[in-house]
Amino acid sequence: MSYIHATPSSPAQSLPSQLAIPWYGVSSKLGIPPIIVHSTISLCNWRKLDPSGPMDIDNLTLLYSLDSSRDLEVFFLIPLLVELSSVPAVRAIITAQLSLARHDKADLL
Repeated sequence: MSYIHATPSSPAQSLPSQLAIPWYGVSSKLGIPPIIVHSTISLCNWRKLDPSGPMDIDNLTLLYSLDSSRDLEVFFLIPLLVELSSVPAVRAIITAQLSLARHDKADLL
């Protein structure tokens, strides 16, 4: 993306082979398309600033970014926090399914 938009008034129409071939090769080995996808830019691209601190926006940063702005970093970190907030719901659904499979309605309340 940085290469493509290096000259904003005249974006490049393609990547040079020195970039395109390795990028395609890595993408093929990983089984993902050679584009920026949600899982790689948001879910697998972060670290805590303070490892013992909380999982909140002020304690998170991207490992790799398209630029150095905090705005873009926050844009990619918000989906991570949204998905993290769904964990209790997913756990409750799994508990409910297991309870139903055991015919144990007490765990459903």
